[in-house]
Amino acid sequence: MIFDLELVPGLPNFGEVRRLVDIGRRVIVYSQHTEDAIAIKCVDLGALAYLTKREGLPEHLVPAIRAAAAG
Repeated sequence: MIFDLELVPGLPNFGEVRRLVDIGRRVIVYSQHTEDAIAIKCVDLGALAYLTKREGLPEHLVPAIRAAAAG
């Protein structure tokens, strides 16, 4: 699943990333945040990938979705 880390401005939802991973979802975080620490935290919580919204859909998000689907 593609998860937007911050649907509520100023409140990144790391707990939801963990919850989704814990129930067996393959999570790709897609966020406006570009800080390395936030990306690392999401991956540490179990996200398969962390992509910023600046990276572009066809170049990065589509391959990440395919990789997550393939396991």
